[in-house]
Amino acid sequence: MQDGYVGDVGDFGKYLLLWNICSPADSDKKLKLGVNWYKVKNDGSYGKHIRYLRKDNFKLEECCNPKSKELYNKIQTLMFRNLNDEILSKLKNNPSQLNDDEWAQISENKKIEEISKREILPKGTVFYDKELQNTDRGDWVANGFEQLKECDVIFFDPDNGLKDDDGSNSVKHIYYHELGNNADKSLIIYHHATRKKIKEQAEEIKNKLSKKFDKNGDEIRALWYHRGTARLFFIIPNGTHKDIVTERIDRFLKNFENKKSNKEKHFERI
Repeated sequence: MQDGYVGDVGDFGKYLLLWNICSPADSDKKLKLGVNWYKVKNDGSYGKHIRYLRKDNFKLEECCNPKSKELYNKIQTLMFRNLNDEILSKLKNNPSQLNDDEWAQISENKKIEEISKREILPKGTVFYDKELQNTDRGDWVANGFEQLKECDVIFFDPDNGLKDDDGSNSVKHIYYHELGNNADKSLIIYHHATRKKIKEQAEEIKNKLSKKFDKNGDEIRALWYHRGTARLFFIIPNGTHKDIVTERIDRFLKNFENKKSNKEKHFERI
């Protein structure tokens, strides 16, 4: 994860999923969330996928009320702050008119640290935001688990997702061995889908995770988030809260099962 992608449509889906697993509005049972951003230095790019914040026809803000509306408003407030009227007008009405300088101004609002400051994730969430570099990676991974040791659920958010342990030391990926072996913690891993057919890709990754954690394939959930570029979330329920996590995933997906339009089927289990 890097600053430039904060607040994009992919972020909205990510936060909505985490809320519904760890702190759904209709439950008093809260699961303590830990986030390892797999933060990397911003490479100079900035995401432009914030057009959903002008209330587009995907109706993201209405998909899981009341939480989706609250989350939508928080992200919109963050992304639109300190912008002049001209930029706001273009952003809300015709983003294609924005020039590079104007997008650069918008990108000033894209800071990972703001996610914790503004409680965009559940109150009490623990963040590991030390930047990942090519050196001392083993220590960096160990320090992350130490900082998140009191959490029930750990979310890993690498730029590009999971990668085989091939020795390439890519800071934009998480390697399977870096997921640890914590049987008492549920894990959620973000994966940016490649050009391979997405269902084949998901099945391949599920098989690798099943082997690593000694689970059958049905115990590991793969969710496909349809908005923007193809994104996958792999969820490994564990510990005393295993059944709670599994039940909440199923309940979350019910929000999208009976939608008449594909534009409103934001998440799908595969």
